[in-house]
Amino acid sequence: MIAFFGTLSLLLFFFFWYNLFTADGLWDVMSNQEVNDMVLQVMEEFDPSHGITWEEGGAYQGAAQMLTHEAYIRGSSDNIGVCVVAMG
Repeated sequence: MIAFFGTLSLLLFFFFWYNLFTADGLWDVMSNQEVNDMVLQVMEEFDPSHGITWEEGGAYQGAAQMLTHEAYIRGSSDNIGVCVVAMG
């Protein structure tokens, strides 16, 4: 079995960049636009008083978990690994 990992770099809120490292299981069921929209949704709704702070990467961890869960719900039958990394 060979795992394909993709990357996506996007501007977030016009001043944050993030990189997205994923296995192909995510891309089998979601488009780039859907992924970006979901990450932005998590960032907009993030409340650090309910867990890990911004400085500790809480919003990015939340985005990775949400994307992984969404790919699973959509029935991805391939590896679903997601890592969202702040770049600024």
